[in-house]
Amino acid sequence: LGNAMRKRFNHAGIDAFVTPGIGATAARLSDVTVEIDGVRHPMQSIVGRNTGLFDYLGLPAVMAPAGFVDGLPVGVQIVGRPWADDTCLRLAQVLQIVTDVHERRADG
Repeated sequence: LGNAMRKRFNHAGIDAFVTPGIGATAARLSDVTVEIDGVRHPMQSIVGRNTGLFDYLGLPAVMAPAGFVDGLPVGVQIVGRPWADDTCLRLAQVLQIVTDVHERRADG
């Protein structure tokens, strides 16, 4: 599977790509739910929907803060080539260097 994934990255000419973190804002602590397309879902039921695939494929990934929606934090996931954990971590570090999102706090 690793060789197949390397070929796909080579074909695309990329070392990494970015996806939504969990595809929702952070959970509200009052009910530990998140809103997706106007519907509230228990956080635990959706937390792995954008991350599990990369675990299965054996691709390294890191989550990073990306901003706020309706006062709640959202994140992105940086996914790299097989065994390229260092690339993912460096890109997350660059994101923190060029933005201040990681220093801001959610409303309330």
